Amino acid sequence: MTPAVPSSQPGRAFPRQLPRTRRSDTLAFRVGDTEATLTTDAYPSGELGQIFLRLDRHGSTMAGVTDAFSIAASLALQHGADLDVLAEELRGMRFEPAGATDDAQIPSATSVMDYLARRLAADFS
Repeated sequence: MTPAVPSSQPGRAFPRQLPRTRRSDTLAFRVGDTEATLTTDAYPSGELGQIFLRLDRHGSTMAGVTDAFSIAASLALQHGADLDVLAEELRGMRFEPAGATDDAQIPSATSVMDYLARRLAADFS
């Protein structure tokens, strides 16, 4: 991502840049019969700054949608969006894949987004 350039637009929010070297964690998880990975990058304070959700094979529609979601969510976080608000909006979404997970803290999810919201809230709130 390129550094923010000041704009003449009043009230425009500028992204808070993640440091070049930062804490990153990757979690492999399962919702129903679907496997996915979630990579999170955090600021030195421990605050979430970026996510990468990988689901399905590269080039598939689902992979494209989750890539787009990851970009949008990361930009929102870098522009000051509250993770708790984002998680609350995603929690409880219902669509396939859904079902049992391999996470003892979150034994079942109504969708990958439901799982993601609950996992991020547990790890970063």
